[in-house]
Amino acid sequence: MLDAPFARRAAAPLRRPTCAVAFAGAPARGSGFGGPPTVPAAVSSLFPGARGDPWARSVTRITVESTLAPNVSYAEVDVAGGGDGPVVAVGDEGTIALGFHGDRLDTVFTGAVHSVTSTGRGAARLVALDGGAVLAHERVETSFEGRSAGDIVRALAAEAGVAVGTIERGVDLPFVAIDAARSVWAHLAVLARTSGHWVFVGPDGRLQFVRVRAGQPAARFEYGDDVLAIERTSAAAAFGAVTVGGEGAAGTAGMNAWATLVKDPAPVTSGVGSGGVRRFSIAALRSQDAVRTAAAGIAEAAARLAEYGEVLVAGAPSVAAGATIEIDAAERGFGGTYLVTEVRHTFESRRGFLSRIRFTGQGAPTRPWGGL
Repeated sequence: MLDAPFARRAAAPLRRPTCAVAFAGAPARGSGFGGPPTVPAAVSSLFPGARGDPWARSVTRITVESTLAPNVSYAEVDVAGGGDGPVVAVGDEGTIALGFHGDRLDTVFTGAVHSVTSTGRGAARLVALDGGAVLAHERVETSFEGRSAGDIVRALAAEAGVAVGTIERGVDLPFVAIDAARSVWAHLAVLARTSGHWVFVGPDGRLQFVRVRAGQPAARFEYGDDVLAIERTSAAAAFGAVTVGGEGAAGTAGMNAWATLVKDPAPVTSGVGSGGVRRFSIAALRSQDAVRTAAAGIAEAAARLAEYGEVLVAGAPSVAAGATIEIDAAERGFGGTYLVTEVRHTFESRRGFLSRIRFTGQGAPTRPWGGL
C-alpha cells in the first residue's frame, strides 16, 4: 500500500480510543478513562486508569471483521489473566462498540460467543459470531411458490430465529426449491446475486437484503489527513457480456406455467453488455423479467469487482460491510464514493484503534477532484 504524507494541515488533536464490551453475565457498568461511566457497558481504554468492571481491567485486543455473504462476520476479544477477568460462557449474547473518548460509541458487532480459549496464565480469547453463522449452520428442505426473493429471505431468517432489518423485494420467483446440499446462508447469497443485491448481517445483528447501490457515505476520508495507507487496483473485467437462461414458461404462458419447460429458451433468456460472453443457467428463473434482472445484476457485479481497493484509517467505527464511503485521494488519481465489501476493526493496547476497509467500484465523484 502507499503511505500517505500528513502535510496538508496541522496535526489533529489526539483522540483517545474507547471500547464497550457487553455480553450476558458481565456487569453493565462503565469506567471510561478513570472518569464517570459514559456508556451502559463494560468500557476499556488504551490508557491507564480504566477501572470498574472485569472487561475494563482485562481487554487487551479486539478484532471485528464485518463482511458480506457467503462469508461470516466475527469478533475476537483477548483478555489478560490475573484472576479478576470477565466471566463469559459459550452462547452468551452481547455487543461490542468502538469509538473515541468524548464521542458517541458505534456498535460494530452483535452476536453470541462461539468459543472461549485459554491461552495460559489466566489469559483467554473469546470468539463471537453473528446471525450469519446461524444461517451458515442451517440446512433445510423446503420450497416456495410465487414469492419474491425478499419474501424467501425473510421466511428463512424467521425459521432460523435471525432478526431482520431492511429486506428489499428482489426478483420475483415463480418457484424455488431450497435443498440441504448447501447452507441457508449460501442459498441467500445466491438469491442476492440473482437479484443484484447484497445480503449481510449488520452491526446491530439484523439481516439485511438490499440492492447494491451507493448511499449516504458513512464516513469521508481525505488523503493526507485521515488516510494512513491506500491502494486501488483496476483490472480487466472477468467478462464483458452476460447471458442468463431460465428453464420455465412463466411469463410467456402465464405465471401458472412455471413448471412447463420451454422448447425454445429464447423467451426466458436475456443478455446485457458487450465483448466476451459468460453464460449462466439458473433453473429457478422462469420468467423474462427474472432473467433480465439477474443478467443486469451479474454484469454490474463483474464491473464493480474490476475496480477495488483497500484503505487503512484511524478507527472508523461507523463503517461496516454494505456501507458507502467517500474518499478524496486526488493526489493518487481517484476519488469519489465507493461500496464497502469488508472491514476489519482492530482495537489494541499497543497500536490503538485502526480500521482496514476494502471497497469496490469505479468511484462516483460528488465534487471536483483537483485536475480530474
